[in-house]
Amino acid sequence: MGSKNYFILLFLILLTSCMSVRKHNEQQKVCLSPEKLKEDVDFAYSKIKETHPQLYWYISKKDLDYKFDSLKQTINEPLTPLQFYFKLQPVIANIREGHLSLRIPSKRISKKRLKH
Repeated sequence: MGSKNYFILLFLILLTSCMSVRKHNEQQKVCLSPEKLKEDVDFAYSKIKETHPQLYWYISKKDLDYKFDSLKQTINEPLTPLQFYFKLQPVIANIREGHLSLRIPSKRISKKRLKH
């Protein structure tokens, strides 16, 4: 491969990385339907049950089931990922396991903007 091909490859990588930052930030503003959010709650709970070895150590199964069901009942309108985070985080915190956490959805910053 010649240096011209490396330059083209580098340019394409740079172009797609900038677009992915922009696309990610745009998705943070989009509201998700209540149905989709409820599916996400179910998915999160099933993954937690599948992967957490001592899930009911600090909270009973009955209480945790109730909290997840109650959460789904409160989702009646479209929410942004950040709004959804603030609804789901307290339920996850009730598990009281230090290694289990959610990351807050945030904007990504492009390398160009970081340098600025």
